[in-house]
Amino acid sequence: MAGAWQGKNLRDILDTLGHDVDVPWRELPADERKWILFTDEQPVVTVHPVRDADRIQRPYQGTYMSAHRYVMKTFADTKSPTLRAKAERFLTSTPCPLCGGRRLRAESLAVTIAGRTIADLAALPLAELAGTLTGTSEAARVLTEDLTSRIAPILELGLGYLSLDRATPPSRQANSNACAWQPS
Repeated sequence: MAGAWQGKNLRDILDTLGHDVDVPWRELPADERKWILFTDEQPVVTVHPVRDADRIQRPYQGTYMSAHRYVMKTFADTKSPTLRAKAERFLTSTPCPLCGGRRLRAESLAVTIAGRTIADLAALPLAELAGTLTGTSEAARVLTEDLTSRIAPILELGLGYLSLDRATPPSRQANSNACAWQPS
């Protein structure tokens, strides 16, 4: 996915880091392949590129970025639909094994209103959510009145079929309440 210059740059950085870039991939030790593909480290090294004998290249500071980090950064940050599509080819979407795809930590899912978790409530159409919140106990009413008043204008527009858990474009900032599972 990386362009020609980026590919040469990463090759030079790996070489400078001591990796034998001439060894076939399948012959590299598994731990070295895993590091190249998935490391979160971003070592900075002085690279002395060797390209052509007739062309002098100056040393430069190169930062290594793993294949995983490169794909995720490209997918999140690029404005190019072509680059985004290329990065997307390397991604799969699966539910989180800890939260079951509800995108919330266990602590958040432990809280219930009217016997339902926040994920259950967010999945309800707004019209049904408003009815559920209106029928809550006196203790919960303080928490739900503000939300109910914000739902009312949406219902008046005839959008009661919408739910709060609708997908949105990826955020550039992590949600502090989001599930924290990461693959190992």
